[in-house]
Amino acid sequence: MITTSPPVAPGAISPTRALIVGLALIPLTLVVIASIPALAVLPFTANGLGYIEMLISRMTSWSISIMSYSRAHS
Repeated sequence: MITTSPPVAPGAISPTRALIVGLALIPLTLVVIASIPALAVLPFTANGLGYIEMLISRMTSWSISIMSYSRAHS
């Protein structure tokens, strides 16, 4: 028999988890801000678009992993 977990209220995230996610967003924000000059210059270099795609995909995967951890698990 397959059972599902009961729904969790949106505000039911533990304060510890919220603190960890908040602290994890600080380095991600710094990486995004530090990457802005590279994102502005690299399109004009050889093979720069491939490097930009790699940077954006890594930042996206980091963001997804941080946000998936912030969801409450039963």
